Amino acid sequence: MSTPGAPFVRLALLADFAQAQPDGRFQIVGGGIRSLSFETFPARIDRLSLALALEFTAAQVPGLSQDAWLVINSTNPSGEPFVPVARTVLRPRSLNPEGDISSVELVVNWLNIVFGQPGPHLFTVSFQDQTLTNVPLLVQTGTVSGVTNERPWEAGIYEGVKAFSSGQVDEARRQFEVVTKEFPAVAEGWNNLGFVQLDGGAAKQAEVSFRRAAELGFARTAMLAVNLGGAQYVEGRYQESVARFADALGATKFDGPGVLHAITKAGLHTVPIQDVKDFIGLALLNTGWAEARLRNFPGARSAAAAARELAAGPDGAVPRWLQDSCDQLDELVGESNSPGSDPTQ
Repeated sequence: MSTPGAPFVRLALLADFAQAQPDGRFQIVGGGIRSLSFETFPARIDRLSLALALEFTAAQVPGLSQDAWLVINSTNPSGEPFVPVARTVLRPRSLNPEGDISSVELVVNWLNIVFGQPGPHLFTVSFQDQTLTNVPLLVQTGTVSGVTNERPWEAGIYEGVKAFSSGQVDEARRQFEVVTKEFPAVAEGWNNLGFVQLDGGAAKQAEVSFRRAAELGFARTAMLAVNLGGAQYVEGRYQESVARFADALGATKFDGPGVLHAITKAGLHTVPIQDVKDFIGLALLNTGWAEARLRNFPGARSAAAAARELAAGPDGAVPRWLQDSCDQLDELVGESNSPGSDPTQ
């Protein structure tokens, strides 16, 4: 029996690249992926797309006042996620004049996916806490034309990210230092080294690493701009920091999920960036803190308000880390109205 609100999954397809069109069709390259083979592990692919098409009956179409969240989780052979959780709000479109059938077509893209071990991997698609479908991906040892692990620095990158994620910052720094020493032309190694240096308070060293990553053509330019801005903020170069965050906001595309530093009253704090709303909210939040340090309190207030507005979900809620830091920034700006006070000191 069909559960009210649960759509029918018409398509769930993994591909090298996919794009949903306004007319409901997909552009798909390398579609139908069921397995990937690599010579060694850990291994990585640059991109993986999941194309989804869902159909609703008239009774199942969410009302305009409802927010219908689709969530995609992943698990590797160890039961751990191997890509960031994807969340999106569904907005069905009518497929016929009667409006008795509506459809949603969407694509989720993940970048720089690392597979730590062979075995069954799984994507689970859920709608309003109900599992709609599972999309399996078998990762195995072997050689397949065009899908091999030909980049020997991947193991060091993987181990460094794994160490940082588990709180072993020193080990993460050591891994990335080894990568930059053995493979000095790999931009990702320099960016990741800069990130852990910044996390440890070594802002000047971090800026050197970030600039090296930029010289080598690091592809995730928007995130690199945020990283540079964070280093300059810690160094007290607030005007340059504002300019870097503006560069990030002016980027032509979202670099994909990742981890970045948000500025708080206590300093930098690592936060997960899952979608473009999170990224815009963080860049605006950091802009507000830098403006406050420049004593441009109206600019800081405006940036905080914009961060809340543009990062908000359909229900008006914003990520907790952003809300807390915005509240701290509002408090600092409010103190600026007190006679003879300088809250930035």
